[in-house]
Amino acid sequence: MTEQLQLYVCEHFRADTQAVLSSGNFTDVIPTYFPSRCGRPMPANKQLSSLSLFNKSKNDDKLFYACSCLSTPDKTYIDNENIKQLYLVNCFQMFAPKAIIDKLISEGAYIMTPDWLTKWKVWVNQWGDKEQVRLMFSESVTKLVLLDTGVDAKSKDNLKDFSDYMNCPSETITICLAQKRKKK
Repeated sequence: MTEQLQLYVCEHFRADTQAVLSSGNFTDVIPTYFPSRCGRPMPANKQLSSLSLFNKSKNDDKLFYACSCLSTPDKTYIDNENIKQLYLVNCFQMFAPKAIIDKLISEGAYIMTPDWLTKWKVWVNQWGDKEQVRLMFSESVTKLVLLDTGVDAKSKDNLKDFSDYMNCPSETITICLAQKRKKK
């Protein structure tokens, strides 16, 4: 039986993960997505219930890819020799080097990817009314930056709409996730 790698990634990066996996022969990789925790209050003692997918009794290799969204119970649960854990201080380091992400943040950038941007209205509605959100952003955000991974053809329009709504300038940084397959 072929060994398979289980990859566990935040739902915000579903389309990006699928784009990479579909760009080559990754039939031995099984992606699973955990619910996003950023922007949502999460009790420190609440474990992600979907971690039960990681059967700790098996010897199969597994890869858990996450950043500051993990709670202490999450980290304790996946503390197992067959589970390789990649923790990043910032999720966007999956798409660009730490130095670039740190520079953008120090410049006051609000960084996003296409998957997040497709649902910007949902997130903004959770934050409050338009004036509250604009005031909140104006205190710390100088620009909106899309790390465009190419997974959504509507990203440019979504960024413009979000930028207009927020009354905040925006820019796009093109990120190449995987080479496009040549048609035979």
